[in-house]
Amino acid sequence: MPAVIVSKNIVRKFLVSRNFGRFKPHSKIKHVEYEHIHSLECVQMDPLRIVERNQDLVLVNRFDNYRSHMIEKIAYDERKMIEAYFNALCFVPAEEYRYHLVKQQSIGKEIKAHLVKLAKGEKILGLVKHLKSEIERQGPLPASYFKTESKVSWGYSPGLKVTTAALDYMWYSGMLMTHNRENGKRIYDLPERVLPEHIETKPSTKKEYQDFMLRKHFRTYHIGDLSFWRFGNMHLKKPERITLIEPLIRKGELLELEIEAAKNRYLIMKDDYEDLLAAEKYTPDNRVRFLAPLDNMTFNRDMIEDIFGFEYRWEVYAPKSKRKYGYYVMPILYKTDFIGRIDPKADRKSSALVFNLIQIEDGVKIANTLLKELASAAIRFAKFAGLEKVDIKKTSPQSLKSKLAKLV
Repeated sequence: MPAVIVSKNIVRKFLVSRNFGRFKPHSKIKHVEYEHIHSLECVQMDPLRIVERNQDLVLVNRFDNYRSHMIEKIAYDERKMIEAYFNALCFVPAEEYRYHLVKQQSIGKEIKAHLVKLAKGEKILGLVKHLKSEIERQGPLPASYFKTESKVSWGYSPGLKVTTAALDYMWYSGMLMTHNRENGKRIYDLPERVLPEHIETKPSTKKEYQDFMLRKHFRTYHIGDLSFWRFGNMHLKKPERITLIEPLIRKGELLELEIEAAKNRYLIMKDDYEDLLAAEKYTPDNRVRFLAPLDNMTFNRDMIEDIFGFEYRWEVYAPKSKRKYGYYVMPILYKTDFIGRIDPKADRKSSALVFNLIQIEDGVKIANTLLKELASAAIRFAKFAGLEKVDIKKTSPQSLKSKLAKLV
């Protein structure tokens, strides 16, 4: 079947509609529950709390009355979501456990192979039985419960306790799960004590896993990009990705999408195709949104650049000398356009939301409507973080600073 040809404008409307439009009206949901957010498919986690954590920033952009930690109540108290590795560490529906377990056990095997080659690797693997028996006996435990002076270079840390490294390996292998978190630190427990009784715990087959993850990828990100190495959460090489999707294209379940003036060809599920065409009539609201750095909308940053013409890179891990916009840079979405970036920080001592930078792209006309929406977004953001005022340090263009200052 020949590729379906559509304009960038329709695709932009479709993606904004799917990521934000379907969650309107923002203020009607007074308390956010699992039933409201499960259609997001996943919410990526991150421990950094420069203003609020990524998972909270994702959800407040969909629901005005979302408050920090509501998702933890859904996950850790109600047991309706679990922590799993879906392209990155995310909250996902608990009923998907058997599929995500396949990926995590695969990562666990890779970690084990790495440990075998690592100094102190044998010691880490030798701790597994002891740690598991302690958790069986004592109940949920944090890494800090286990005392040791022995350390190892592990992941991002040059000096991590060997017991912490062992627990990390056990989590990825599926031997342990996250019972809850305290001050961001994982509390470990056995899967049978974390999961609700009705959850299937037998790992899915390879075919079941691939079928499920492929469809979940489209439910989460709505458009597929074969050039994206994380396509389908399987980290396959491009020829393997093509082999995976070809049967679905032949059956007509997947459609090839040619977006006018885009560099790459994309894919869309047939079930979503009518919604894509209907998006031509979609009218977005006027709300300015400061998107979470790891929002589902911007997960494939190369695709955002290709379709929206907006280059976004999270600069947290970049050396200070190489940062262009700031440490915790976040994109600004207005209607169906990415119009700039912010670099915010919460100054809790002075109860101020500090904008180290509010940058608007060249060519964006800053009319009064946009100016007011920028100010409203800044005030909403501060209120969400429990801060009393907004402090704007720098803007680009420079003239924006004084205009915004009058409104915040």
